[in-house]
Amino acid sequence: MGLVSVRPSTGYPEIDSELFVNGEPLIIYGEPGSGKTNLVLKILRESLRIGMNASYISTEGSLVLERMDRMGILDFEALHIAFAQSLSHLAKLVSEAIIAERSIVVIDSINSLYRTEVGFTPRANEIFLGILAMLKHHSLSGRWSIATAQVREIEDLEPSGIDLISFYCKNLARVSKNARGIRILEVRGKKYRFKITEDNVIFSTRVSTLR
Repeated sequence: MGLVSVRPSTGYPEIDSELFVNGEPLIIYGEPGSGKTNLVLKILRESLRIGMNASYISTEGSLVLERMDRMGILDFEALHIAFAQSLSHLAKLVSEAIIAERSIVVIDSINSLYRTEVGFTPRANEIFLGILAMLKHHSLSGRWSIATAQVREIEDLEPSGIDLISFYCKNLARVSKNARGIRILEVRGKKYRFKITEDNVIFSTRVSTLR
């Protein structure tokens, strides 16, 4: 099936085996401040280190560049960075990344512009579905698609647009931060603790099964 034999990496093989599924886009969702962006940047850096090339598309402005610089991500020539200004612009950027045959296409976040435009852009649902379909096609071609997704409310555990997202993207992972400040990645019935440092994301070696 695939053209790319190498899969993305977190730097932790046990987590990689749960997180990355051939032919399936990965959606990492969670509350604001839970660590979604830091986690995808960790994946981006580790994947670039093993020789993959990538497109990173931000829908939330250029503030992420400071964090990328601290993590050493901007040093990689195999990385293309773009900033989407609208849902239709995001669709164009995703299409260009796929045409360029990037090993990994990362969108951070995939549904923020959809949340903004769905109330007044007549074709918002159609455009959003088109983006999801492109990510699915990219994954089925043997490459990789990764995106973060915002939840509807702080108390809500589902991403905005989940009905549309789940039509094309079955591989979902949740990131959360509890009252004690402990960050957890939950995927496929397992949870992994992690912490964010000045220039890295570090997982604990302890892995527990969800009850």
